[in-house]
Amino acid sequence: MCSERLRMAVVAVPDGDTVVVVADGIALRVRLHGIDAPELDQPWGPESRDALAALVLGRRLILDVLDLDRYGRTVGILHGGDPRRSVNKEMVERGMAYNWPRYGMLYGGNNAQRRARSKRVGLWERFGGHVRPWSHRRGGTQTPIEFMKASKEKVNGE
Repeated sequence: MCSERLRMAVVAVPDGDTVVVVADGIALRVRLHGIDAPELDQPWGPESRDALAALVLGRRLILDVLDLDRYGRTVGILHGGDPRRSVNKEMVERGMAYNWPRYGMLYGGNNAQRRARSKRVGLWERFGGHVRPWSHRRGGTQTPIEFMKASKEKVNGE
């Protein structure tokens, strides 16, 4: 699962699911595995970035490297020593990022998102009320509720 384990310092947080770390004098841009945070120009985007910065900025942490993404960023799970208590999971638990169900089992994100939704914390404050980041990046403007209504109307021929 983990191809490499690095002890490093977090030096920058550009958004809610990306950090810049320095390990052995080399700077790496790291995408947190299995989560997707709102973009900075979306509701909860700046709050997500700030929450991640409060958790990690200036701290020495461990990065379990999993892969490279299509943009060449290192992808991994960030933690203080116990991968079950990862930063990835904490961001989802606080409602500051969405869990990708396909990958959430690896870091405990599926249950973390269920808890965040049931508590209505962070971006779950208004369930279904925000355009999801993956839709926003493709130019989508419909919230999940609007999408469901439009789909229902299309099926009913309205």
